[in-house]
Amino acid sequence: INVLELYAETIGLTWVLRKGTPRRGRRVILLQDSQVAVFSGTKGRSSSHPLLRPLRRTAAVLLAGNLHVDRLWIPSKANPADGPSRRRAVGVFDPG
Repeated sequence: INVLELYAETIGLTWVLRKGTPRRGRRVILLQDSQVAVFSGTKGRSSSHPLLRPLRRTAAVLLAGNLHVDRLWIPSKANPADGPSRRRAVGVFDPG
């Protein structure tokens, strides 16, 4: 799950790059419910070999696209992207 979360991060960042020009630096805020993905992505490294490939891909996208990412951990229950898996509408926020 952590590896897939990091791959999803890379896909999201490439989507952001397609929506504008990389001439100006941009800041992106990612809400993630995987603490492993947040902390390994923030440091940019991990001792887990399966996590290294998506981390390196993300680093390449960030460097090439002149992006800065702020990763925020949120509980799975409050993740707005998890709505369909919890029988809620997409984007509905459940704080508790």
